[in-house]
Amino acid sequence: MRMKKIAMLGLALVLCLAVTGAGFAHWTDEVTIAGTVTTGNVDLDIVKVSGTWVYKIVDTGQIIVHHGDEPAPPAGAHILVASTTATYTETPTNVVTINGTNLFPCPWFYIDILLHYDGTIPAHLSITDVVFTDGGAWMQELIDSDQAYAKAYESDVNGTKGDEINLVNLQVHQCKYILIELYLHIPQTLADGTTTQNLTATGSCTITATQIEAP
Repeated sequence: MRMKKIAMLGLALVLCLAVTGAGFAHWTDEVTIAGTVTTGNVDLDIVKVSGTWVYKIVDTGQIIVHHGDEPAPPAGAHILVASTTATYTETPTNVVTINGTNLFPCPWFYIDILLHYDGTIPAHLSITDVVFTDGGAWMQELIDSDQAYAKAYESDVNGTKGDEINLVNLQVHQCKYILIELYLHIPQTLADGTTTQNLTATGSCTITATQIEAP
């Protein structure tokens, strides 16, 4: 009888361990992976612009042509005869507005636009043809005869003119500076003999920075 009780007690202990054992966890270890993802941007900014001012000295009749930042007026009696100026805004979009006032034959009129690429990812630039909304025919003639054109140069924060570059699909990276110069010369007459007096032209083009696509 005693042996039977011991056997029953042992069986009960085994069953108890079998049942409670299901509640114990296996030994484990783990590695947690966590992180943050950020995206880059494409950012083309306007740094500064400059233009051309033509003065006449009243006493001598001397013509003074100044290219660059707006100068202090010359000493003595003078007249501001003509100018090409540029202003820009960066909000909500980057826009350079150019005004040519009272232009006439002989001087070359310049506009400088310094651009800075500050995007965090590489991009390439492209420029559209000028689209005219007014006076397109006579201005297009000047473009076709190289009397109105643009050039682009490597540059720096000071707008120093470096090597000439081609804006078509130009690859740029962060902190790249590009100097764009616009040149305009007014002839005495157009190809058909029409005088260039009292003409107006209005148009625009767009420079676009587009992300570089990975292969």
